[in-house]
Amino acid sequence: MRPLQQVAPSNLVSGKQYLIEYDGPSKPVSYPKFKGTFVQNKLPDAPYKCIITHFRDIVYDTFISAQFELTLQDCYYKYYEADALPRYYTNKVLQHIIGDPDFKF
Repeated sequence: MRPLQQVAPSNLVSGKQYLIEYDGPSKPVSYPKFKGTFVQNKLPDAPYKCIITHFRDIVYDTFISAQFELTLQDCYYKYYEADALPRYYTNKVLQHIIGDPDFKF
């Protein structure tokens, strides 16, 4: 299985879906791992402040309202590329080429 590729907050692409993981101190918040579509960054006005990222279309156990926009501080969260669909199709193509239905890339 391929490892997830972490993405820096400054490299997030608007409209693309990302996996989000809480990485702050102490106990995790109510949603420690979830998925969302990136909207925009609000850059800090001072060097000691965090980048604030905005996400929509949040998916946790269920889909949360599309109107809801989540704002996160980059110092408490890690972002990963959500590429499960390309992985699935890559596995299917390689299984077909190799002829082994149990092959995993």
